[in-house]
Amino acid sequence: MANIEIDTMINSLALEEKISLLAGKSFSETVGIPHKGIPSIKTADGPNGIRSAATDLDIKSACFPAACNLAATFDVDLAEQFGRALGVEARGKGVNCMLGPTVCMHRHPLGGRNFESYSEDPFLTGKMSSKVIQGLQSL
Repeated sequence: MANIEIDTMINSLALEEKISLLAGKSFSETVGIPHKGIPSIKTADGPNGIRSAATDLDIKSACFPAACNLAATFDVDLAEQFGRALGVEARGKGVNCMLGPTVCMHRHPLGGRNFESYSEDPFLTGKMSSKVIQGLQSL
């Protein structure tokens, strides 16, 4: 979509519609404006499986090894397979947008989010995360 089309679309929205786009429909879903052709977008994260904001406990998710364990293999092909598996599960749950992977450096051993990041090595983190993303986008 060209910038001029986006500007035209935004200018055509009522103030209430613009505000509704800022808040979201739920923890994991944006507000849609169907009469303007703007769909609702379902998002999900979960560094080692698709986390859902659904309250239905019957909705199951696969649990994959933590990102730091994946990085410890130094296997970029495995990282791509992991991304593909996440993508398959996300698609099966109707997810339109993945909020990840987490691409942070391990800066301190007590970092609370180290488990969902790949490594303290920026080169390895870049290689692994790019392959996970390629796997996600391959579907």
